[in-house]
Amino acid sequence: MMDREMDEIVVYHSRWKMILLALGALAFVLGAIPIIQGGISEGGYSLFMCLIMALADIVFFGICFVYACQILFRNTPALKINSEGIFDDASAVGAGFVGWDEIDSFHIGQVHLQSFVCIVPKDIEAFLQRQPVWKRYLMKSNVNLVGAPITISAMGLQMSLDDLVKRVETHLFAHRMHPFRS
Repeated sequence: MMDREMDEIVVYHSRWKMILLALGALAFVLGAIPIIQGGISEGGYSLFMCLIMALADIVFFGICFVYACQILFRNTPALKINSEGIFDDASAVGAGFVGWDEIDSFHIGQVHLQSFVCIVPKDIEAFLQRQPVWKRYLMKSNVNLVGAPITISAMGLQMSLDDLVKRVETHLFAHRMHPFRS
């Protein structure tokens, strides 16, 4: 029988944080209007450059807005951590299911002020090949930035980064001590 520490952990996105993300992204989409207006007036940039900047703004932050709304309306877990592995759907670039036997190591990575749990598979290339092309490209960027293709931020979750690290470490250690479970 597993002790309490080894029970399945299910973590959901924080509704409040997703609402803030959606509102922030919407504000940036709406912020494209003054960019377009600035290009039409006789000010600094050409209309073409303003339209390109506004289009980039609308596309990127529009995707962020749609993603945040999607998370708000579906009530599915962001993470599941159990004796078999970790299921990551905490971001748009979530890794899906990764078994403990596939994981080589994990560490804390940081980009600017954002910290992540970074998970390094034993065979990074094999792991990347299982991902869709667009995700593979972004995960390769993660490898260059923080040394791991799988990055999990606690920023949008109902769990702190410290708790997340503790849970991943506990489960990974338990798996390595007992590599086969029936």
